[in-house]
Amino acid sequence: MPAAAQTLLNTQHEVVTAFDAIGLPLNKRLEGMLNENIEHQSPRRGCGFTQASRFLADFINQPRSLSANHDLRILSPCVNYRFREAMAKAQTRLQRAPQGLTELRETLEQDTNDRRQNTFIEQLQALESLNETMQHEESRLITELILSILGKRLAPLTTALAPYSNKLAIGTCPEAERYFLEYAGGYLRRQGIMNLLYAEHQQPVMIEKFNIGDSHSCITLAPTKLNNVHVPVGSLLGTCYTQVPIDVMPCKTLQGAWLPLTICHGFRFLRLSTLAISPQHRARAFGLHLKRQLEGSPFFDPLNTNIQDLINTALEQKINN
Repeated sequence: MPAAAQTLLNTQHEVVTAFDAIGLPLNKRLEGMLNENIEHQSPRRGCGFTQASRFLADFINQPRSLSANHDLRILSPCVNYRFREAMAKAQTRLQRAPQGLTELRETLEQDTNDRRQNTFIEQLQALESLNETMQHEESRLITELILSILGKRLAPLTTALAPYSNKLAIGTCPEAERYFLEYAGGYLRRQGIMNLLYAEHQQPVMIEKFNIGDSHSCITLAPTKLNNVHVPVGSLLGTCYTQVPIDVMPCKTLQGAWLPLTICHGFRFLRLSTLAISPQHRARAFGLHLKRQLEGSPFFDPLNTNIQDLINTALEQKINN
């Protein structure tokens, strides 16, 4: 269902309903974003789903800490007292604070004499598997981000990004996708530069744009990890660097170069792009954000472009030795 229609019907987002159902409701501000409340649908904000990913950015860009003052702020304050009690018990057993949701649950499971605690363990179990119950792609994506922030133990990723602690002068309005969509179609504006940032074996991890829109804005082409949070493909990140090696490989036909991730001082998560959701579900997830990309000065094929188109264009820019 498009976001605008969801708002008119006054229905709750699937993610909000799911967290409510297990008795661990979300932060009210995040709920309002996911429910597409009208204040989150301005031209600059895009839509509530976009805003929700900006809200999560504040958590992703900080080191993990499962406490009421840090990562647990993602949930409603009404559930914090249950976590405080459980965290104190876990800390006594571990002689340190539990490092995330999974470790908290596993530590509590070692002592099953407290019936009230057993109820909380069941809630934690339900929370850890919540993404598996979601019907919609965008609901699974946002829930997986939330669970990763809270410290659910996930499969390891090979590409871990260095975090950058300072804010970057990079905007996150709906215009941010425009030049990446053009690049996916094989077009790059004359003054623009698109660099391919790679990790091992020169496999592109993300595309960085320079001199068009805000420079050093990137979009991920592969799953990455930032501050131990799994960042999905199609995420917008910001970076900065001061020097480029002199022996970098230029792109084959479009202006840009292949740059190692190691030249970057660090990265900050900005938000999810519309490309994070497959085309068949994009209108439902991004609602008014996508609608604005089709109006006025329309973007290049925002309805059909997918992340694989970006990957293909990037790989075409590799010069075979």
